[in-house]
Amino acid sequence: MRVRAARFRKMQGCSLRNIAILVGRDEGKITRFIGRLEAKGLIMRDTLERDPRISVIRPTRQGKQVARALAPFLTTFEKSSS
Repeated sequence: MRVRAARFRKMQGCSLRNIAILVGRDEGKITRFIGRLEAKGLIMRDTLERDPRISVIRPTRQGKQVARALAPFLTTFEKSSS
């Protein structure tokens, strides 16, 4: 699964569907993965006011700290995979 590290670092919130499209996986698999990240306190799930059927995923403070710590490794991995 190739993911653009810079795109994830810039995200403030993203729908499950958009995450699935971005990483090239089905929504069911992403939903389960998001559930595990949520249980660890790395992300939080909100719904849109205009459409409560849509879940928006946002990093928690702890999730942002982990993302910052991993960013150099993701960038290096991405460059070596190209």
